[in-house]
Amino acid sequence: MRIIAEDIWLCQDCLMVAVNGDYTGLDYYLTPEQAARRVKEIDAGLAKLPHLVPDFNLDEEEWECLDCGKRAKLIDCPLRPDPDGDGGLVHSCPDCAFTELRRREEGFKEFSWNHCGCCGSHDAGSRHRFAQLGE
Repeated sequence: MRIIAEDIWLCQDCLMVAVNGDYTGLDYYLTPEQAARRVKEIDAGLAKLPHLVPDFNLDEEEWECLDCGKRAKLIDCPLRPDPDGDGGLVHSCPDCAFTELRRREEGFKEFSWNHCGCCGSHDAGSRHRFAQLGE
């Protein structure tokens, strides 16, 4: 198996169902009709996203090359002369030597308005990053 989709951000409701199969939190703050509708939204989203795995990356900071997509710790990205020619040094990709890197976000956002990649909700709350595996 390999990663076929990345950076799928799930809301708290979808997280609980995807990881634990737990729908019990829905009836805590929703009416029975609203909870039933929410279950259908979550199930429909998860049916389109089989083989989800958490991608939290909480322990180490990763950087991603904007050219080839390689991910590495900054310490593993060698210093090279700045291509802008100002005489400074910049970190570069260990694979392709490209000097434009961006810090990859942690796999958890405590508060976000971004839509959920599973159910599509824009409700404010935490988001958790997942990846999808496939052939």
